[in-house]
Amino acid sequence: MTYSTKKLSLFVAPILLSIHVITRQIFSFPSSQQDVGIKSEGGEIKMRAAPFLILPQHDNKKVEELGVWEIAPKKTHLSEVETASSSIVCACAKCGSTSFFQTIYEITHGKKWKYENRPWVQTIDASRRWTDIRARRIYSEEANENSKRFKSIALIRDPKERIISSWKSKIRCNTSNSAGARELVPHILQLAGFSNNWTKTYIDKNGIESPCLDLSIFLQAMFQIHSQGKDGTLNSHFRPQHLGCFYHFPPNDWTIVTTAGDPNLVCRLKTIILGASKNETSCEDGAMEKIHSTKSLERYGNLTELDESILDTITKEEYEILGPYLT
Repeated sequence: MTYSTKKLSLFVAPILLSIHVITRQIFSFPSSQQDVGIKSEGGEIKMRAAPFLILPQHDNKKVEELGVWEIAPKKTHLSEVETASSSIVCACAKCGSTSFFQTIYEITHGKKWKYENRPWVQTIDASRRWTDIRARRIYSEEANENSKRFKSIALIRDPKERIISSWKSKIRCNTSNSAGARELVPHILQLAGFSNNWTKTYIDKNGIESPCLDLSIFLQAMFQIHSQGKDGTLNSHFRPQHLGCFYHFPPNDWTIVTTAGDPNLVCRLKTIILGASKNETSCEDGAMEKIHSTKSLERYGNLTELDESILDTITKEEYEILGPYLT
């Protein structure tokens, strides 16, 4: 796609989507249509009646959960913490946050995170498993002040890869996270102003039924949510990154902004958290161990031209803000 064609597609995407939604609204008759079962590997997918549009109720709720933490190691088992003070850390959902916080745990506790149940590693303040640090969540009134007082590190991800990865792990059909889908799918549809007839139903191997969304339908819903200015009220897995870690202070106010693929990330974390210089930390194994692996954007299947246009539109602001920091 040439630059001029891509630019044109950004302009026409809203028009095409509006026509698509209105057409489906006019020609849908939910009361007279039956579910159709489609067999697939791992279970059965049911396609429900053709969807129709419900006018949205605008929600002006502000972003509340930032996911920004102030942490300080307790001076216990690591000699490097003798010079440590508080630091600020943040990782958006689906940016490698599990690996990020497990690495922080290993740095501050001297052992690997061994737990596989709740509370998850990201929930620092609600977990007695984090015994060797002091931690508290940073809220809006403290964000600007603390970003200047302490060293800080934030983890980001390519916006398009992240939004597709979130769809894949949380609400696509055949996902193993059926419990999450039962909560997330209705919330997304409600924010978009879509009826539940936009959903498919996935029945997993255990016979549990949950809603799911095709990628194209998911992207159309996300477009509507962004168009209505409701993107800040999305679940953290789908919320734009500039409305999370960077909601109250921009990337250039952080000491380090990087990605999970940074080959020196472990070394950088030690520098920020332990207050140690690069010469005092071992960086022989500088890359972070990946806990969850996700395919690149190109391997998720064929995106339609409308899908690509929507992705360009809903991630435009993220790329403008985070582009210089993506590696």
